[in-house]
Amino acid sequence: GVALDVTLAADIPGIPEHEQVTRLGEGVAIKLMDSSSISHPGLVAHMKGLAKKRKIKHQMEILPRGGTDAGAMQRTQAGVPVITLSVPTRYVHTSIELVDKKDIRAAVELMAAFIEEGQKAKMELE
Repeated sequence: GVALDVTLAADIPGIPEHEQVTRLGEGVAIKLMDSSSISHPGLVAHMKGLAKKRKIKHQMEILPRGGTDAGAMQRTQAGVPVITLSVPTRYVHTSIELVDKKDIRAAVELMAAFIEEGQKAKMELE
């Protein structure tokens, strides 16, 4: 399953680079893990490959706290391969959330590419 969500973009002065999670304007975030799920390595490789093939700007993400719907999907029945595609967002869960339109566009483009090539991904996971 694929979860679509926002993620932390803490690329602001005073935050050490290793704690920034993602950066605005650097593309869709392909999540490796968060506190509720670990992305399937085959799905990660497939999404990275699609992004490179289609020249979609992307960045890798590890979210140290918080989770997405992927966590619940992953624990369904005997387990489901999951991944999350995230839009980097400053000031998450406030009335002034801030995103870069290019990151939203990149997320839409990568999800569309995944849907278009979905059968290939299914075969790689089996």
